[in-house]
Amino acid sequence: MNKAIAEFIGTFTLVLFGCGAAVIAGPAIGATTVGVLGIAFAFGLAIVAMAYGIGQV
Repeated sequence: MNKAIAEFIGTFTLVLFGCGAAVIAGPAIGATTVGVLGIAFAFGLAIVAMAYGIGQV
């Protein structure tokens, strides 16, 4: 896989999952939604998933 394509896929996944979790939390941070910790976990898990998925590039 080309390094540029791998970078695109990794960045796309990071933005999709990380910012998606932030959108889900929205203005209700502190309520019963995912919260700040859930947003942080979403960013972290996106990085780990892409490292395992396309890390050999």
